[in-house]
Amino acid sequence: MKNQLSSYGIIIFILWGGINSSLALPLCPEEDNPSPSRWSDCYGEYTYPNGKKYSGTYKDGKRHGEGIFVFTDGETYDGEFNNGSYQGVGTYTFTNGNKYKGEWKDGDFNGEGTFTYGPASQTPGDYYTGKWEKGSFTANGAYYYLAPNEDRGNIFIGKIRNGKPNGKGNLSYKSGDIYSGEVRDGKPNGKGTIKYINGDIYIGHVKNGVPNGEGSMTFGSQSNFASNSYVGEYRNGEYHGQGIYTWGALSEFSGDVYEGEWRKGKKNGQGAYSLADGRIQQGMWENDKFKYTQKGLRTVTRQRSGNPAPAEKEDEENNSWRDFLGLLAQLKNKITDSKEQKNIKIEDENNIIEAQESEPDNNNPGEDQFSVAKLKNWWSDLRKR
Repeated sequence: MKNQLSSYGIIIFILWGGINSSLALPLCPEEDNPSPSRWSDCYGEYTYPNGKKYSGTYKDGKRHGEGIFVFTDGETYDGEFNNGSYQGVGTYTFTNGNKYKGEWKDGDFNGEGTFTYGPASQTPGDYYTGKWEKGSFTANGAYYYLAPNEDRGNIFIGKIRNGKPNGKGNLSYKSGDIYSGEVRDGKPNGKGTIKYINGDIYIGHVKNGVPNGEGSMTFGSQSNFASNSYVGEYRNGEYHGQGIYTWGALSEFSGDVYEGEWRKGKKNGQGAYSLADGRIQQGMWENDKFKYTQKGLRTVTRQRSGNPAPAEKEDEENNSWRDFLGLLAQLKNKITDSKEQKNIKIEDENNIIEAQESEPDNNNPGEDQFSVAKLKNWWSDLRKR
């Protein structure tokens, strides 16, 4: 605290010394020499024929020392002059309210300085600070998002060009998330890494701050999907396109993997769900639900305690029943075409059922040993074993 007071005292002393140095100078002889070209070592005010106005000190007929220069459009420079040019420390205020405050050399921003956007700009209140050279921001700096929008409170450290973060840098969000990578016009765009406050980590392509394109996501310990991961394509922050989702060690479905098509964050299209024990459910998906097995493929499911895994899931019994009916339909066609009786074995993992074919009862066409009702009852009994 004592050091802070000492610092404030030095600043006040310097400012007061600057004011006193101006006030200590005599007034310029306006009556004897109305033209400032002959003024020196004095304080004067002069309005030029073009409407510009200067109030400050003169030396050898030029603006020199402390002064304020006002342009006809309202823009102002308030600071130090040297031999007629802005040089030293000063503040330039533009008509739209934008403001530069910092070091000057030969009339340009040069050295350490801060540029603040005014109320008439698209990002009022935003400002960035760092090193300038010949009027341009050339090195890495800090950009503070203070405009009343969704970015308010964010801070960027990195390359700044054309008045906005452009290039590589680190963007710290007010939420606690951190982005490291490429930025264009103040927004994360390109390749980068997002570290979320809950421990999730995304590595890949980003558009306007969200995953877009190819990338990978690893879910952190504080996430609802802890230890799971996704590698594949994104669109507007959602899984979209081809991708692989793996259930991690902390998941009830540890070791399970879905590989296939996604749309708007859900499994949609062709895909395969591989269980940790090696069994596979493969076919077409719609909004995270398995719809049907494609021709020539076999689907196998399993039961678990608790909530079903996203791949086995809803309508599991209907899916298995649909597959079984397809198998029985093929058997029925073979039996109908054959006039000889034979034994047929239907295998379902460890269960073997024997069915003996017989000729259809033409006197009772409604009775068919392969009727849907009988098959469904038979299948239900089998599943209860």
